[in-house]
Amino acid sequence: MGEFRKETLSSFVELWQWNKKFDRDNMVRIADFTSKYKDKIIYCKNHNELVCAINA
Repeated sequence: MGEFRKETLSSFVELWQWNKKFDRDNMVRIADFTSKYKDKIIYCKNHNELVCAINA
């Protein structure tokens, strides 16, 4: 397995802020770009849901 470093509260907040900025900047464009495939897009909360959707 890979090596993991301990995260600090500061690094967590930085990651959280980056994630919010990514969502704000990109998710609308991603939704527009993929809108013609909306009947083929699935949303899964975990690996088991993904496996069930693939095997359906």
